[in-house]
Amino acid sequence: MVGRPQRPQHSTGTKHFHHPVVGHLTVGFESLYVGDNLEQNLVAYTVEPNSPSAEALGLLASWAATPTTDPQATSWNREDEVHT
Repeated sequence: MVGRPQRPQHSTGTKHFHHPVVGHLTVGFESLYVGDNLEQNLVAYTVEPNSPSAEALGLLASWAATPTTDPQATSWNREDEVHT
């Protein structure tokens, strides 16, 4: 189509993140645009099995799976929340 930017329908790569508790994470990603809509894309992140990043994500997942009744135990404070 003329005048419409051309974007790849699929891309892959590696991203590096730093988490304040578990440290450096290396994740692979695959990104796929949804139909003809260039404003939406689906991104899947993966880690190598038994890698330090997999272990770190496992630790974070175990924290998320641990139920708590303490309202102070959340990772964010509603008073600090920014509204725009």
